[in-house]
Amino acid sequence: MDFDRLQILLQRYFDQVLTKAEVAELEWMLLAYPKARDEFWEASRLHAMIRQWGEAEWGARQAAWLGQEVAAPPPGLAPAWKTLFRRGAWRAARPVAFAAAGALALILGRLLFSTPSKEVSPANRTVVAMLVSGSDVRWGEKRFQAGQTLGAGWLEIRRGAALLEFSRGARLIVEGPAEVNLVSENEVFLRSGRLRAFVPAPAQGFRMVGAGFQLVDHGAEFGCVASSAGLAELDVFSGSVSLSRPGGTVPERVLNAGHALWFKEAKTLETAAEPGRFLDEPTLATREAAYAQDRLRRWRESAREIRENPSTLLFFDFEDARHYGRTLANTALGAPAESAASVVGGEVAEGRWPGKKAMGFTRASDRLRLDVPVSLESMTALAWVRVDDLPHHEQSLVRSQSFSPGEFHLYLTAEGALGFDLHAASGLDQMGWRRLRSQPGVMDDKLGAWVLVAFVYSGPTGEAAIYCNGIQAARGLLGGGLPLRLDVFEIGNAGMAFTDPRCPPPRCSTGVRRNSPGVAALAGDEEPGLPAKTALDRGGARHWPGEERNFVGRMDEIAILNVGLPEEAVRHAYLVGRPDEAASTGEASGRSEGIEQVR
Repeated sequence: MDFDRLQILLQRYFDQVLTKAEVAELEWMLLAYPKARDEFWEASRLHAMIRQWGEAEWGARQAAWLGQEVAAPPPGLAPAWKTLFRRGAWRAARPVAFAAAGALALILGRLLFSTPSKEVSPANRTVVAMLVSGSDVRWGEKRFQAGQTLGAGWLEIRRGAALLEFSRGARLIVEGPAEVNLVSENEVFLRSGRLRAFVPAPAQGFRMVGAGFQLVDHGAEFGCVASSAGLAELDVFSGSVSLSRPGGTVPERVLNAGHALWFKEAKTLETAAEPGRFLDEPTLATREAAYAQDRLRRWRESAREIRENPSTLLFFDFEDARHYGRTLANTALGAPAESAASVVGGEVAEGRWPGKKAMGFTRASDRLRLDVPVSLESMTALAWVRVDDLPHHEQSLVRSQSFSPGEFHLYLTAEGALGFDLHAASGLDQMGWRRLRSQPGVMDDKLGAWVLVAFVYSGPTGEAAIYCNGIQAARGLLGGGLPLRLDVFEIGNAGMAFTDPRCPPPRCSTGVRRNSPGVAALAGDEEPGLPAKTALDRGGARHWPGEERNFVGRMDEIAILNVGLPEEAVRHAYLVGRPDEAASTGEASGRSEGIEQVR
């Protein structure tokens, strides 16, 4: 038994911060080892004693402060507390006492201050692994993409296979259907499914827990199959693995290369390992390449829906992008004359699939620049983007520079929100800007993943909407009867310096949401008591709003239409273009009511 690990789990138990995987691990330890049960009961006794003393002491001090008579403490409480300070007793109880004191401090803090706790943003969670690749993966409720970093939590794979690389170097191929909990950078909980693990020397000690077993790797390659019913199989292909079982009915043993073990409860069957029954990385890579090419082919067919739509003014899919070419053709069927984009900086990169090109934006000077002098009564802007970082207060996606009513800005914020700004006043009146923003954190768990962002505007009503992956993120009024202006505009950058008098006033940079999603706000409506220009502290560097607003990431498809698409059409665009799996027949059935509706 890992005594240090038990103490950590007990501390987290009394702090009420155990994850589901840690609950399962603690339960396994308590079932497997009598010593663990003894430690648990002793810790519980001490925790209850400390809590009782703390509540009594706190109540006595409050009563004294109010001038009330203080009742005598319960008999035996003070002597029992004092026994903790006998020589040697405190040293043994110290870890548990610290945990109990922490829990008590948390309870008293809530009583005194009534401050609600805040959930840690996904962007600030510790990264434990990365999704390297996958083939024909059908995810559960939460979806992931290749290249996306993963924090602790559950992964459900209903179909296909995915390759995970942990921060310490272990690599796992998980085949669906499977449910896996990423506990830490060197530990997983396998509820059910099949996986193959390669654990290099720097990752030795990699731990895997399942229903009825726990194994610790000593630098090996192995395969494992587990079910929630307790039946499991372990095949060791190289190195060795230590296997232990709960209840003490089966002693801990080491399984070496070439051996396999089937077990359920106290029954075991030892056989020869069969590597061919578990998917390896070369086979997965071959499957992934074939699947990606099929998805790319199907996307090219569906892309015609937008490219050839009479309402499409601009369409860039970067398929003809070249490292040496500095112009990008507008391939929309109804493209205005001379509407090609000038490529300033930027690098040709890989898009949603191998063989699909994208434009990479990494430097402050990277951008696409266009001059399309048109007025749009209504508009839909669709962009497939991969956000690699949010280093600035704003990251510009599309930004027009008409310097007149109708100028609009589409962008991301450092807090992970999507924004849509519209200039509704005339001349240099900076107070005429109106804004629509989503909740902060919309993009937090999507860094490194391909995302469809959509901005829809209806001039007659002034209503605007923002979508992320086909789901509405914000809706509100920006100004009825006002057409949008393109003129000179940029994709992926701001186009003007913060010192330019025509630039919109700086937005509040405290990270506090200024207005509720779906409610437009006036640009001059800053947070009360805050200066208009507030420094934003990111990792020790000070950035002023407006200094840099360039997008950091990749784009591999951009379209601007002169109509406001309905929500089902935006959803359809996402389903047919998402990189991990094609839309099913039922999901794509909205086409007749979607993009086809505006033909």
